[in-house]
Amino acid sequence: MNPTKEELDKAIEYYEDMLNQNVPLDMEERTALTILTRYRDGELVEKDRWISVKDRLPDVMKPIDVWINEERWPRRMENCFMDKNQVFCQAQKDGSWIRIENVTHWQPLPTPPTNQTEKR
Repeated sequence: MNPTKEELDKAIEYYEDMLNQNVPLDMEERTALTILTRYRDGELVEKDRWISVKDRLPDVMKPIDVWINEERWPRRMENCFMDKNQVFCQAQKDGSWIRIENVTHWQPLPTPPTNQTEKR
């Protein structure tokens, strides 16, 4: 089972409290803090790894992709976000936002390229 956001926050808070109290962290503790923070923030999530909504909900207003488990047409929807425990995705035709039901999994968007100005 994957750690919940609350479990990650608690572990991160432990290390941050030590820093706030001027307790020096050794290299392993600093590395652990960095890894925990990056994992919580979705930077270390594998590209195609889906997170169950039973394990953890996405951060509010962060862009995500979702998996909808409808019996007739299970599918992935892109360009979505969560707000007030509801998921909204952008409609392809007119760009309006629609509320989505039956979401079982989600995944953060991959980190964008560092040099977005390159052209072929």
